Amino acid sequence: MNKFNNYFIRVFALVVLLISSRVFSAAATSSEPPVVHTKVIMSQFLQQLEALKKYMVSDAKFSDPKNTIEISEHLKKFSEISNAAMHDPQLQLESFKLSRDVLVQHIHETEKVYREGNKSYARWMLNSTIYVCMSCHTQTPAADRRSLLTKDSKNYFSQFEQAEFLFASRNFSEASRTYDSIIRGMVKDKNFEVEKSLQRQVAYYARVKRNPAEAVKVFKGYLKLKNLSEYMRRDLLNWINQFEKWQNDKSFNLATATPDSVIQFAKTNLEAANNLKIDSINPNLVNYLRVSGVLYEFLQNYPDSKVTPQILYWLAVCDRSIERNFFFSLADMYLRECITKYPADPVAKKCYAEYEKETVLGYSGSRGVDVPLSVRQELNALKEFVESGGKIKLDLKK
Repeated sequence: MNKFNNYFIRVFALVVLLISSRVFSAAATSSEPPVVHTKVIMSQFLQQLEALKKYMVSDAKFSDPKNTIEISEHLKKFSEISNAAMHDPQLQLESFKLSRDVLVQHIHETEKVYREGNKSYARWMLNSTIYVCMSCHTQTPAADRRSLLTKDSKNYFSQFEQAEFLFASRNFSEASRTYDSIIRGMVKDKNFEVEKSLQRQVAYYARVKRNPAEAVKVFKGYLKLKNLSEYMRRDLLNWINQFEKWQNDKSFNLATATPDSVIQFAKTNLEAANNLKIDSINPNLVNYLRVSGVLYEFLQNYPDSKVTPQILYWLAVCDRSIERNFFFSLADMYLRECITKYPADPVAKKCYAEYEKETVLGYSGSRGVDVPLSVRQELNALKEFVESGGKIKLDLKK
């Protein structure tokens, strides 16, 4: 079994165990009529994932024709529940709307891909759902949520699995302390856990705390650890360098930034990062997280800004540059948002070109011959919509 998927399943089992039981036990003891709210919707999502997990651990089981009916039913319910999220009062708020749309689109796309027969890709998308949660929860600085971990769950799940759950459920400070313990207690043959813990710490200091000075101090401490692999040492040095540059950068202040200066900030930093040739796994992670964090916050504060289409494009570029196992890439969702909501804006054609390229590569490398008919039809519809500047009707139901 793939180690990444194994961790995913166990972390989701922990989420189901803790959140679902608390939500429904509270409803059972209440004399008030049940009210559907965000927690219940999320708990219903998790119920479907709980039912699917026995198939998610194996590509052979997920692709086996004899399991198609059961998997299809759960994915269909998963998709139906996501429709309820579109009407949830809390998720209607502007600060949650885009993240909600991303999650709902991801769920609908997963069901569609499975229905169209690309079962391995559908399984990968389903296994990535927890990282959609992580991506959304770390977009802007956020306060900690109360921990739902119990003494029993701490005894049953590994330290890393606990940390992943804490991080996904927004108990960031406790998650950071747990990741720190994993890193400092580095165990042989557990480089996977150490590497992911280091990356989560980058996100914690770059996105959640936005504290480059503290990050430099912490990561310089990690450099002193014994048994640190050479590639981890290279990443740490690159990340420290970026945090130090951030710490000394007085040229940009989000509080006083104009729409045009935000775009220039993103363009300058991301184009410079893409031109660097460094022998490292993810040398520009700090820079991508910093820039995307600025873009997320500006978009949240000014959703109707004239530069929103450009922000969506740069968010896609940024997310595409962060490895998929770190967070789930929201790039495709942002590109679609740019295409469908702002077809008359010049940047929409740029968004479509990027979306088409990555869609084709995602299905079949560079050949393009394995793209399902329905996906080709969707691409053609989006292309015609953009080329008309939004003047023709967009029909994606074919």
